[in-house]
Amino acid sequence: MMAVVNRLRTPPINLPPSLLQHLDLLLVLTRQRIKGKYIRRSKELVEVTGYDIEKDVPKTNTAFTWSAAADKYSYYGKSSILKRVMEITGGTPDSIYEEVKNRMRVLDWMKSKNIRDYRNVGRVIHEYYQNPSKLLNHIK
Repeated sequence: MMAVVNRLRTPPINLPPSLLQHLDLLLVLTRQRIKGKYIRRSKELVEVTGYDIEKDVPKTNTAFTWSAAADKYSYYGKSSILKRVMEITGGTPDSIYEEVKNRMRVLDWMKSKNIRDYRNVGRVIHEYYQNPSKLLNHIK
């Protein structure tokens, strides 16, 4: 995490600390060789919850991490961004988590159908936004 912050604060980016506090999250990507194939994964999702001016570092919350050994994600049980989404949308924790599960079902279905071309991915996402229940019924 600090490597990312240091990279943002040094040339050529030179992002001032006052702007770092406006970041919502950092997504760290990795490219790994697993079972003889190179794959890309989101290694870590870190939420930026504020900025400690005295220590000159962002305050963070790691929400998700990826285990290369198991090729699985771990959720740490708290997310300030999900809380904000609930406040903005008026949703409940159950409704937000249900939406996340539905999106995961769509992504799993796309994976099983080998839908990888950006045009087809965009088409499926558009279909989901237009009528989520129709797409979810179709993929059952």
